[in-house]
Amino acid sequence: MNKIRGIFMIIVATAGMGFLPFFSKVGFSNGFNAYTLILFRCMFAAAILVPYMRIKKIDYRIGKEFFWELAAVSFFCYGLMMLAVVSSYALIPTGIATTLHFIYPAAVLLGSTVFYREKLTLEKAAAVIIAMVGIFLLSVEKGSVALNLPGVILALLSGVLYAAYILRASHGRIREMNSFVLVYYLAVFNIFFIAAFAFATGNLNFDITYVGYADVLALSVLSIFVMALFKSGLNYVSSPTAAVLSTFEPLTSIVVGVLLLGESFTFRSGIGAAVIIAAVIFISFIEKKSEDKAVRAEGMQ
Repeated sequence: MNKIRGIFMIIVATAGMGFLPFFSKVGFSNGFNAYTLILFRCMFAAAILVPYMRIKKIDYRIGKEFFWELAAVSFFCYGLMMLAVVSSYALIPTGIATTLHFIYPAAVLLGSTVFYREKLTLEKAAAVIIAMVGIFLLSVEKGSVALNLPGVILALLSGVLYAAYILRASHGRIREMNSFVLVYYLAVFNIFFIAAFAFATGNLNFDITYVGYADVLALSVLSIFVMALFKSGLNYVSSPTAAVLSTFEPLTSIVVGVLLLGESFTFRSGIGAAVIIAAVIFISFIEKKSEDKAVRAEGMQ
């Protein structure tokens, strides 16, 4: 049942992540830009997590060596990923940027095989390919051909960096961390990183409405929940499986856009959604089959 629990956690977490663009759009319309939104999201998250962890008596102290490892993962994997994907949206159509960003399931599959010696199965490779086809159908509108090379590179880079984050979060000492402690340090380190970057590029803007602050506060609470749940799910399923299940995120974003923002839902989008759901069912079946096989092997010993 552990595999099923992990699959459920990842699906709920990534479905929750699909609401993030909605809250982001509300924030943008109330004075935030991409950089200040990320900055305040991290600040609010850190401010909420400190009293929460104290109330729950969660020890969030870390050693010096682990401090630098977490700083590196926060800066070079998560922080740069957020900046890269946000910057790509300004240079190429968001549908294409989303598709290129979702190269990360393939990058996770490759990275887990090369760096962590996880077994590459034909079934998992097929699930990744199916999921990426679904993302393409869901995100790229027919006729979207105008490309900007720096935008393409940034979108691809964001996918590779997110793959690196998933791989690091599912292996080694970070895997053993409490989920809320990890989210706290990701937020704290990126407060300094994003603030420095925004200041250097002249993107610090504080002409923000009260509605904007309330919106980003809600966004921060949601982010804490989904990031912690995603990290917990990685304790039960492999990183390639988590990457495939993550394709639920853009699917949820489309549904939220249709229901709350009045966006269109085309036949092509419907086909893409069906393909993603098929990939998720397929990878879930693979994980359940793997767990059943392991249980039978233990019973024979």
